[in-house]
Amino acid sequence: MLRFYDCLTDEEINIIHNSSLEVVENTGIELEHVGALQELKDKGVRVDLDKKRVYFSAEQVEKALAMVPNSFHCGSRNNAHDFTVRSGGSLSTRGGSGITQVFDPIEKTARTLLKEDCIDFAKVFDSLPNIDVVGTPTPTGFPVNTYDIHTMVTMLQYTQKHMCPLTVDSKNLAYQLKIIEAIAGSKEALKKSPLITGIVCVIDPLFMPEDEIERLKLYAEYNLPVRVPIVPVTGATAPFTLGGTLVEINAEFLMSTAIIQFFAPKLPCYYYLLPKIMDMKTAGMVGGSSPENMIVCSAVAQLARYYNIPSSLSAVTASCCQSHQIMHQYAQSINGMAMAGATDINTLGHVSGSSQISLVLAVIGDEAIGIARRYMNGLDLSRDALAIEAIDRVGPKGHFLADPHTMQFLRKEERYETEIFQWDDYQAWERKGKTNIVERANERYESILETHEVPPMEPALLREIESLVAAADKELG
Repeated sequence: MLRFYDCLTDEEINIIHNSSLEVVENTGIELEHVGALQELKDKGVRVDLDKKRVYFSAEQVEKALAMVPNSFHCGSRNNAHDFTVRSGGSLSTRGGSGITQVFDPIEKTARTLLKEDCIDFAKVFDSLPNIDVVGTPTPTGFPVNTYDIHTMVTMLQYTQKHMCPLTVDSKNLAYQLKIIEAIAGSKEALKKSPLITGIVCVIDPLFMPEDEIERLKLYAEYNLPVRVPIVPVTGATAPFTLGGTLVEINAEFLMSTAIIQFFAPKLPCYYYLLPKIMDMKTAGMVGGSSPENMIVCSAVAQLARYYNIPSSLSAVTASCCQSHQIMHQYAQSINGMAMAGATDINTLGHVSGSSQISLVLAVIGDEAIGIARRYMNGLDLSRDALAIEAIDRVGPKGHFLADPHTMQFLRKEERYETEIFQWDDYQAWERKGKTNIVERANERYESILETHEVPPMEPALLREIESLVAAADKELG
């Protein structure tokens, strides 16, 4: 594997870390959960009960960081797509979450995402070889109060991959976890091989709502990995300077991690960032692949490696709907995050600042990830691969087409085979019909919907899941 790109010096890492600790110790985080506040106070954390403010010491932060596993297992239905998350290890990827609209790059139109789209969503991401985790969208058409449960159940039937489902609140989450437990077979089996990753939110700056603690306790009961979304908007909810944004991001990460580890010691978690930068001229958002956003994401990937904690970055999103520009933004984001040493990158297929998704563009993004993974694999420098004897054997003016060394490595040396991207010259492209990359991706997308099949769940399991969904609708609807 190639070395990672470090955008910060060791001195700059220390500056950000120490500055973040100043915020942690002096500004703190507001926590709505009264019981959690008292519990933290009883454990020796400085708490202002009137302000509902929590302040961790540097020692408490260091202790919490040391408890976070630097690697953990992510399971999948039937163990078909299990993988290991490791800080500084191989890259994993997630197909988007929370989307409310579908964008069609062929017709150049957008529409509301419906419950029927969840099947396509799951099937496409299940089929793409470079996607490891499937997120859940936010469709219309399901019961409003339990849409998250219905969405998850619908998609579970069309993907075997690890899932990152959204949830409305802890009451809904309890039902979701019962369903996942049924699929796993038992609570112990789910603990051993987590089928989902959870979300505990810090969306407003320096603030954790009451229900997030209840969610955390539920995830901890099953030892499920969690992501804590940190969503700075540089210039709005975060300082206008990139340095200030990084300090706020890192302070929120340190405090949320401390909270997690105080209530759920050794629970696996990510350093999870969803960065945005406000365009101060228009009040809109700058593209996810802007130089400034990439600096912030690269710095966070490096900080996560410094803490030896897996990172998750939602940087693969486009701010526009122009296919040619989206592909540039995807490639820049994917390659940048891979080179920065991100453990996990996500939001594949997102456009319009993550409000819309195109599964056609997700097909292109999947292949871009494959190329980035191949790039990061580097090269073989073993004695045989260096070909010293072969070079001597072929000598001046010779060729390697018939040399035994070529035959030895023809199927052994890694070569990434593209399907959507083409290396054709004009004549070859003309013979193949002069199709553009979006058209080729659309053909593959339609083929996936027509041919991709996922092994069905057992009828008894489906009946158990349907019973749990009906109970959720009755109680929560």
